[in-house]
Amino acid sequence: MATFDDQHFGLFYQYNAEGKLVRKLIETERGMKTVQETQYNTPKITR
Repeated sequence: MATFDDQHFGLFYQYNAEGKLVRKLIETERGMKTVQETQYNTPKITR
């Protein structure tokens, strides 16, 4: 998913398989830059 500003640069949102936001990237004249990154520590359930 992405949103765009008035100069047509994008703010991109990346989600994991569970639908949680993991990364926000902003598009600049020099390329893509990470604005925010989140890591989730979810234990794996084994049976």
